[in-house]
Amino acid sequence: MQFSRWVLAFLLAVLMCAAVVFLSWYVNYQRVHATSNNFALIRGQSLFHLVQTVRAWNAGHGGVYVPETDTTPSNPYLNVPDRDVSDSLGRQLTKVNPAYMTRQISDLLKGSGVESSLISLKPINPVNRPDDWERKALEQFEVGQLDELLEVVEGHYRYIAPLYIKDSCLQCHGALGYQLGDVRGGLSFKFPVSHSTQLIEKQIHGATQFHLLVFLVLLGLAIALFLSVWLLKNQLQVSQERRQLLEQEVKVDGLTGMLNHNAIVSTLDNELKRAQRAQHKLSVMMIDLDFFKRVNDTYGHQAGDEVLRSVADCISVHLREIDALGRYGGEEFMAVLPDAKLKNAVKVAERIRREIEECDFAIASTGDRESLSVTASFGVAELQLAGCETAEAIIAIADRALYFAKENGRNRVATQADVM
Repeated sequence: MQFSRWVLAFLLAVLMCAAVVFLSWYVNYQRVHATSNNFALIRGQSLFHLVQTVRAWNAGHGGVYVPETDTTPSNPYLNVPDRDVSDSLGRQLTKVNPAYMTRQISDLLKGSGVESSLISLKPINPVNRPDDWERKALEQFEVGQLDELLEVVEGHYRYIAPLYIKDSCLQCHGALGYQLGDVRGGLSFKFPVSHSTQLIEKQIHGATQFHLLVFLVLLGLAIALFLSVWLLKNQLQVSQERRQLLEQEVKVDGLTGMLNHNAIVSTLDNELKRAQRAQHKLSVMMIDLDFFKRVNDTYGHQAGDEVLRSVADCISVHLREIDALGRYGGEEFMAVLPDAKLKNAVKVAERIRREIEECDFAIASTGDRESLSVTASFGVAELQLAGCETAEAIIAIADRALYFAKENGRNRVATQADVM
């Protein structure tokens, strides 16, 4: 049962370590993805600002002229008188305004993994019509709900930011009802999520290996800790058992197995204090075997020891669990009876006296298993009736009663009333 509790505690500790490590890994996992999204946002912002810078340069020059080619034909949606001109070399030139240049950049980016588009809810060029995702973003820009937007759509990062009406824009867009500061459209970019997937996977793989290593280290520490605690507990248990054995040896009489002199006197002292605090009764019984010297002289000390052990067992049978019995010295015993009045203690003493008197004690040490009879004298005293304040005082009164019984024929019970 104890081993099962240790196994359960160990498993709980392992689960706690695993939970902590997993939580740390999960937080790291989320941070990696958040970092990837931040990188994507920065990338979208960088593309937007780069295109905006080029557009600003173009607008600052009022547009730029380039030779007309198949890829850069004249812009039919640019209604200005100087849209198409010839240079001194006779080449046909066409004006490229910011919007046209943005479309040219978008065409050049195709196939590079990055797509861009110039869009508007009121496009002059139908090519600039937004898709559904872009339309929702532009509508939110117009009401001021968003300043920019980054989302993952069908395996691509999509970034969009608004374009606002400036003075240079009114020449073309003023006819559509736009005013300075209005949102006239936006720049939209799209690039694959897979561009950052490898980075994410590499970081997550590294984080997973690190957390696995941390878990193994914690598991090793948990095993070492539990083994150390288990060994320490076993050592403490062994030490406690040894201490208890030593205490038992110190308190117990080696011959009879009952309390020794010091232990029974200490027990009486504790019970006396408890009785005084709680106003409970307390009686003391002194027991001495009659003519015990004859047993030792006739049958030997080993036989006498057997008799002492048998008498101790005989006395114990008639005592309660709360009572205490000790070998006071030699062939003399003392019993402490808490919560016992004098008359009740006398009844117990009489029962024990008759039991000892009627018992034939077998002597195995003689080789012939002889039996003999012994008797005992008793002295009984009650704490409250005797008016005692200390353990020594009530022992003295019980001992005087015992000697009164000895002097008046032995094998009898005497009380404090006989000596006070």
